[in-house]
Amino acid sequence: MIRIICTHCRVMLTIDDAFAGGVCRCQHCGTIQTVPSPNKPGARSKDPTAAGAAAKAVKAQPKSLYRQKRSIPGDPTGGSSGTGLDELAGIVASSGLSSNRLNKEPADKPTPRRKDAPPKSNKNVLLLPAVAGLVIVGLVAVIVWLALENRASTQTSTGSGQPTPASPAAAPPGPAAAPQTPNTPPAAQGPSFCGISINEPSVIYVLDRGSATSAPFGSLKEATLKSIESLGSERKFQVIFWKNVSDLAYPSDGTTYASKVNVEACRRAIDDAYAFGSTDVAPAIKRAMSQKPDLILLVTGNDYLDDVFIQAVLNARKGADTRIETFGIRTGPTPGSWTPLKTIADRTGGHFHEITESDLRQ
Repeated sequence: MIRIICTHCRVMLTIDDAFAGGVCRCQHCGTIQTVPSPNKPGARSKDPTAAGAAAKAVKAQPKSLYRQKRSIPGDPTGGSSGTGLDELAGIVASSGLSSNRLNKEPADKPTPRRKDAPPKSNKNVLLLPAVAGLVIVGLVAVIVWLALENRASTQTSTGSGQPTPASPAAAPPGPAAAPQTPNTPPAAQGPSFCGISINEPSVIYVLDRGSATSAPFGSLKEATLKSIESLGSERKFQVIFWKNVSDLAYPSDGTTYASKVNVEACRRAIDDAYAFGSTDVAPAIKRAMSQKPDLILLVTGNDYLDDVFIQAVLNARKGADTRIETFGIRTGPTPGSWTPLKTIADRTGGHFHEITESDLRQ
């Protein structure tokens, strides 16, 4: 018998001496390889004489699986086969190639790995450090975000850029202050309108009731009534709406003191007023200037005013020293273009203020 080592799976194979110098298939991995002669390295045999004789016999015969038979006396076929299948079957049976073990690898025995083969990489093992790193980074980001949120809430509650140190006997927190928009000043003490102090003896509210102010118009009327109540009975007021279909004002003949009776009368007079259509500021501002007030509050939600509007207001004020405070009601998410209102405020000694409907309700 000849023993050789498979060139692929490195398993010891035992081959019949008759295959010396031929080829064979590994029973484990199916690799076809050359069977050395007994006198070559890697071939072993218990009987050297028999091995040599078998080698000579094999060498003398042609190395092919199919060979035509010689004539045998008494054989009705004449000793020859048209296809040679009988002889081929005999050769296959003697070589062990018909064994089922050559057709498939054993399921329970892993293929041995060559000693010089490179180690197999385990992708799952390589992915573990990357996944762990991502988890750590995510946890750190969450911790930093929570710390920043906590700091921001602390600064908001204290009302300053620095956190207030805790005291052993801290007083219970008071009511939260009302939120302020960037363009709205803090709430004023005493007479005011949307946080703007009113110190003048007489004030006239000139309010736009066009379609551009229709959304916040109800809040505008309520804010005006609250402002009139804050004036007290020692100051005078008048409410005049920009003209659309007709003129509307209270009192209709001029200013009056802001007593409780007059405030309630004003509420009833403007309760049925609605904002719609297009309006004209010129008649309203002329009517207001004819009273020679100390202060005019000019309020609109229309940010598409032009130079004609500026000229109408300035012409009506010509020769008077009345201060005009202008207010633009922002109805969209972005600030409006209030250039005409800013111009009028600058030229009359007043200031421009952009407010929202939330400011009017507060």
